[in-house]
Amino acid sequence: MTSYGQKYGDKDFYLIDSLRVDQLSTPDKELLDTSLVLYHNTLNDTSELEILEHIVDNCWNDDVWPRYNQFLKNRVKLFLIDVDNEQELKKLTYFLAGAVSNEGFYFDQHGNLIKALEKYHESLHLYQRIENNQGISTAFNNLGVLYSIIGDTSKALDYHHQSLSLKIEMNDSLGTALSYNNIGSIYETSGVPFKALEYYENALKISKQINDLRGEAMAYDNIGDIYFDEEVYGKALEYYKKGLKTWELCEYDLGISTGKNNLANVLIQMGKWEEAEKLALESNEIAENLDYPIDLMHSSKTLMNIYEHKKAYEKAFYYSKSYSNLKEQIQNERHVNEAFKKSMTYEYQRTALQDSLKFENERQLNQAVLKQKRTESYALYAVLALLIILFLVGLKNFNRKKKDHELIQLQKAEVEAKNLKIEEQHLILRNTHQEISDSITYAKRIQSAILPSNEQIKSNFDDSFVLFMPKDVVSGDFYWSFQKDKEVLVAVADCTGHGVPGAMVSIVCNNALNRCVREFALFEPGTILDKARDIVIEAFESTSKFVKDGMDISLLKVNLETFEVEWAGANNPLYLLKRDSKEIEIISADKQPIGKFEMPKPFKNNSLKLEKGDRIFLFSDGFMDQFGGSKGKKYKYSKFRDFLLSIQHLQMEEQKQSLKAEFNAWKGELEQVDDICIVGLKL
Repeated sequence: MTSYGQKYGDKDFYLIDSLRVDQLSTPDKELLDTSLVLYHNTLNDTSELEILEHIVDNCWNDDVWPRYNQFLKNRVKLFLIDVDNEQELKKLTYFLAGAVSNEGFYFDQHGNLIKALEKYHESLHLYQRIENNQGISTAFNNLGVLYSIIGDTSKALDYHHQSLSLKIEMNDSLGTALSYNNIGSIYETSGVPFKALEYYENALKISKQINDLRGEAMAYDNIGDIYFDEEVYGKALEYYKKGLKTWELCEYDLGISTGKNNLANVLIQMGKWEEAEKLALESNEIAENLDYPIDLMHSSKTLMNIYEHKKAYEKAFYYSKSYSNLKEQIQNERHVNEAFKKSMTYEYQRTALQDSLKFENERQLNQAVLKQKRTESYALYAVLALLIILFLVGLKNFNRKKKDHELIQLQKAEVEAKNLKIEEQHLILRNTHQEISDSITYAKRIQSAILPSNEQIKSNFDDSFVLFMPKDVVSGDFYWSFQKDKEVLVAVADCTGHGVPGAMVSIVCNNALNRCVREFALFEPGTILDKARDIVIEAFESTSKFVKDGMDISLLKVNLETFEVEWAGANNPLYLLKRDSKEIEIISADKQPIGKFEMPKPFKNNSLKLEKGDRIFLFSDGFMDQFGGSKGKKYKYSKFRDFLLSIQHLQMEEQKQSLKAEFNAWKGELEQVDDICIVGLKL
């Protein structure tokens, strides 16, 4: 049967069956026509594959590019059959990895996340086989995005960080900025806003350096989102304005629509309703002209809120209806995916051997015997009687063995059932243990993420060390740093408890320090500790009990040019070892914690004038409280100072190794009693 009105492309030219060329967009038609002319005129296998890859990368038709991708994959597999040298094998594997990655993208876009993961992993292994870092980095990024969609934040962060490391190694600035944005987004959705802010700021810095206006605008908006969510509306307004200005420089209408709506929402929070209305209407108009439902939905919601406030209920109802319809439309069009789990089904069969004894009393034989002449000899009767007795005895023994066998089988089945129940309980325990272990491991990653990197510390103090030894997987101790111009803050804190409870308190206390410098713009150690105490108390005030959760801390500020030092401490002192000195100077801390205290007072801000070559030590009490030695006693502060003096001739990194060796030798076979954190800095 002939189908009229449909125009299929010539397969000899277009390479694939049943291509509806009449339904191609003009750009896609031009792409295919120009590329395939080159394809049919090339005699080089690599050029063929490059042209096919160009088609796949630039064709927008979701019914067309996957078919050319499959054609590309088939051609690569065909060429691989006859490959005879390592260089050619690597080249073909590169094309194959790209085609497999494209398949992953296709499955991702169509909601089949399991197949997408499978393809992205396959692509990663192919890139790793040929040691192609660009491809490996892309595969890591794709897996990070996909695991983020699934909800496995731990794996998402792991893959994004691996991708970021490779991009930095390759000097791929554009890719590095993208990775910083992706990681920031994960921290933002995971409720770690100031860590997200750090990554967004890194993305902004790089985007500015390479003059990537879109990346710069996106970073401004992301930073504005953080401040908006944290209700720091002045900062949110500042960054949203910068974002909108940059989108306008790009002449990117979608970004302009988003930027205007962002500004409208922050102006609502600041009570500037007229300005907000004007911007929201402009955003709505742009989104409507673009026929972009997501931005149209957001601006409709903003206008609904504005008109509800202004009691313009007819307009409020109109935009409320628009918002609801658009939201329903977007949800219906969007693929809804659930995180998948691998499950194992255990099947077992119990087979019981059922022996059946078919016994027929040979009555005919017995009747024949009875019919025999009674005159036969008694010997014959005796033999027959003996045979019958032996038969009956054998039958009885057989029945007894059968019953014993059935009893054994029943007992065996009961034992197997009990064993199965025990195995099920073991499986539940293993799964529960694994879930707890995974959660703690993820908590460790989150805690590691909020700690400054060694590079960050060493960028300001070349000769320095950080000795960080948690008692458990996660720690109640943490170290912290923040830089502003030529002044650097460094702290070592010891929070209430250790392990998971201590780590939870450390997150609250770390956030308090970040808020002091970022939100409240404080930079004097004593003032910071005063404000941090208020924030920590507020965080734990939901309980009616007198909760003593908080931290002891040693907080230092150093001017990197003048070596002027300011310091404040809560319970934890500061040790100074001046150049060529034979004695450690102790700067005592205030005897009060960062937390609830019966008679609190302002923290003292100590000013010190140091010189180049002087050494500073900040620490928690874990090292000194460790039991060990020949008598199982505490190490103590005096012994700690003596040991620091004995190793003062070493470089700081060597001192770290010596401290670690000294601790392990002292501890011996005993258990570590507390978290340990020591920071050593040489000016």
